[in-house]
Amino acid sequence: MTTTNPRQFTYFDRVKESFSAVNDPDTKLLCNDLLNFIDKCAERSQTRILDFTSRKCEEQISQFLLMDREFVGRMIDNFSKFSAKGIFDLLSKDNGMVKNVAMESKSRALIKAIEKQYYQIICLSALYCPLELLQTIITKLCTFIYKYRSDSLFGLSELTVWTALLLLINPVKLKQHCDGSVEVFSHFSKTLQSNSTSQSPPRQGNTTPKTCSNNCLKGTIQLALGIAIKYSRNSLGLCIPHELDEIEFVNEGINNLALEFLLAFIVQSPIFNGGDDFAFTVELIDNILKNFICYFPNKLVEMYNLCEDELQTMAEYQNQENNENYFGNEEQQKTSRAPNFFHLHFKTLLELIGALYESENNTQLMQLSAEFTNPNCEGLCDFIYRGRTISAPALKVAYLDMLRSLYRCLKGPNDALLPSTNSFLALSLLINLFSQIPNRGEGIGVPGGGGGF
Repeated sequence: MTTTNPRQFTYFDRVKESFSAVNDPDTKLLCNDLLNFIDKCAERSQTRILDFTSRKCEEQISQFLLMDREFVGRMIDNFSKFSAKGIFDLLSKDNGMVKNVAMESKSRALIKAIEKQYYQIICLSALYCPLELLQTIITKLCTFIYKYRSDSLFGLSELTVWTALLLLINPVKLKQHCDGSVEVFSHFSKTLQSNSTSQSPPRQGNTTPKTCSNNCLKGTIQLALGIAIKYSRNSLGLCIPHELDEIEFVNEGINNLALEFLLAFIVQSPIFNGGDDFAFTVELIDNILKNFICYFPNKLVEMYNLCEDELQTMAEYQNQENNENYFGNEEQQKTSRAPNFFHLHFKTLLELIGALYESENNTQLMQLSAEFTNPNCEGLCDFIYRGRTISAPALKVAYLDMLRSLYRCLKGPNDALLPSTNSFLALSLLINLFSQIPNRGEGIGVPGGGGGF
């Protein structure tokens, strides 16, 4: 199954007819808003594909949001009340729709249509949000997502709002509205500041949301913000205040386990399911990873060195424990310790890349992953190339698995019969590919090194 452009999706009249079967008040309001947005903003074609890529559509969406300033907040509130099980039971009981397998399938299609179009429309609203509404939209999105707690499911509502929030500082958005980038960064920075130490009550009219209750989720926003600031300074040439320190944001994001959250709660979550239905999120995470690799090489070196040292230390402790005299030696047991997982961020980065591009049929992922081996993308090629000197076995396995995932996306029709699950085959093929690239010089982090990290 291939994915469409994230700003294009198919919408059929029968979906509109299905929406008319909904009687639940909150869901009906949600459906009406979905239909209203599509009717006012989308361009229709003979193929019945709605196209949001034209300049005209951008203007229509901006005008629509300015005319209905409560649209995004209302959509988020109504969808948070939406229950797929509830609507399924309602259709079954009140409308008699679910009488056989065919009708049950139609009901599930209706639920899927509501969920998918909600995701797309909220993301489009963020991507084409006018400057006048940026602070309002950021506040509404943060107010919702900052309530998330780690003991609950990171569901479709959370994934949608998180994606929309970070799309506001995505390179695509920043290129469109360079003049408003500095203002956006200031809004984001304010929402990340903790209000817990403040003893004075909030001023009347102050709508700044409270700090995020989940540090890992907060870390993903810090990481994305730091990368966006660095991108804007280097690529867009914007003059951003020095107090907005991209290195500080990135360090705090990594320390708050941003990479671990992206891997466990988003990319590996059942709802994400390979990213086939979440093109905006795939594009967003792809941008975060690639820009991090290209713009923060020193941080990569630091993460790599810490990870190698930690894995080497843990291997030594493991060898001690396997020693026959270990359990009788109190001195050895006193020096033993548990792994420091805060030193394993580099391993998580490799695992995250491997998990994100783990696809054979997703056209979007195949195109995005090809940049890792494109000689024109020097920073990404260097990242792959230098990994050949990784020494820690556990880190080498993660590296090989990442190569396997990238190879699955890279292989063409003539390679269809090759065993793509073989990590060593993937490594061999990529080594042959990189043997055609000129020597990249000394290694990073080790003077006179041989091309490693």
